[in-house]
Amino acid sequence: MNLQTLFNLTGTITGQSDPVSITLNPVITVQESTVTSAGITTYAALNQSIIPTSQGDTYLFVHNTGTNGGGTGTGNILVTNDGGSTNLTKLGVGDFAFFVVEDGTGAKLKYDTAVTNVVYAFFTRV
Repeated sequence: MNLQTLFNLTGTITGQSDPVSITLNPVITVQESTVTSAGITTYAALNQSIIPTSQGDTYLFVHNTGTNGGGTGTGNILVTNDGGSTNLTKLGVGDFAFFVVEDGTGAKLKYDTAVTNVVYAFFTRV
């Protein structure tokens, strides 16, 4: 299965002579049988495994949509390795990430500061 992606980052930065202009549009190939997506609400006890360590190299998308999914609130979410001992990233409300999780690492979503809603999807590389 092929997924079309688009990442476009443009703007100006005070004090910089050149504007920021980055556009990537790769097609990535993934296994059809390993596409998983879901939405969850975080709670203090949350430490939910979303990618098992044996999944293979996996593209992971995580979006902290905020309280009630409306883009508001103060709850951060930690994305950790499956053992929960290493933070891969920390997402504030409205933040998102799309990156590769290496085979054998796995991933968990972990409550950080307050209740929030998270949407995630992962796609295993061919």
